[in-house]
Amino acid sequence: MPVIAESQRVDRCALIPRVSVDTSLMPPEEQFARWAKFSTNARLTPLVSGSFLAKGTLWNLGSAVVTTVRLDPLVTERDQALVNTTDAEFLQIITLLEGRLKLETPGAEQACAAPDVVVRDYRYPSRATTTRIHCTTVYLARAFLEEATGPIAFQGRLASSPELDIYRDTLRVISRHLPMASAASAGFYARTLRDMAAAALLNQAELTRNEEKGALFGAAKRYIAAQPPGTLSIAAMTASLGVSRSVLFRLFRHSGGVLAYDRMRRLRALYRDLCNPAERRSIGDLGTSHGFTDPASLARLSRATFGCSLSELRRRSRTAPMDRPASPIAGVRDAIEQLA
Repeated sequence: MPVIAESQRVDRCALIPRVSVDTSLMPPEEQFARWAKFSTNARLTPLVSGSFLAKGTLWNLGSAVVTTVRLDPLVTERDQALVNTTDAEFLQIITLLEGRLKLETPGAEQACAAPDVVVRDYRYPSRATTTRIHCTTVYLARAFLEEATGPIAFQGRLASSPELDIYRDTLRVISRHLPMASAASAGFYARTLRDMAAAALLNQAELTRNEEKGALFGAAKRYIAAQPPGTLSIAAMTASLGVSRSVLFRLFRHSGGVLAYDRMRRLRALYRDLCNPAERRSIGDLGTSHGFTDPASLARLSRATFGCSLSELRRRSRTAPMDRPASPIAGVRDAIEQLA
């Protein structure tokens, strides 16, 4: 967490310990260097020449630290070298009140602006570039946070959610009370902020899992569709997607598994061809074109799936009236079949 350094002021009447800093009271050539002394876990670089104005207050709640600051533009970087050489077992949760922040993490970049809430996990590299900003930042010790969340790893902007709104509101109220809060209340405030942040982070973790699952599911369906009919190999698919068989099964659990999903997809395509008046190929040739090379097995599948033989399906489609109006239900069904 931030080093409690010079300018420390312990208030009378056992108030929560706090540190106040205002670089405008210092010579311009000393301003940035004085501010940089408050960070030992990241490299700071100013984006303005000459004076560097920074004004803020830090409250030490024990397992949590709250800071409210106004800062000139700067870059705060925690590269791999710092990650390797400095222990920083905390998360930094930044609530932007004014200004913008660009967060760069391995393989990702996010542009954030007030009132976004941004998380930096100091176990991993990251780089934050800011305009002139006003923000309230909560530093939570990892062990303290994970009492409420379990193991968690996340860096980036938190998605909008009721949990995040509650965290912002709680932080705003607590920040107003901190200047006159007694030291005895520090633990209560720390736990309250921790619990509200935990709820927002757990919601984010669930959203991230759903996004990852959705992206993987889409990639899996595209892989299946790209294979020649009837040639799908689970071993080749897991190798191509970089996942295990159990992960694939969970993705397609509601379809009975990967092979069942692929089989039904090909049966539906065969059904559409059988019902196409312009399609003149034999049922055997159509079956082969969709990967069903065993006529007896295909006949059993047809009866189990459609309740009749493929020849009966074809006969019904050819003898059905051609001028009946399409019903809304049929339109919806056709659209769903096209998505399958």
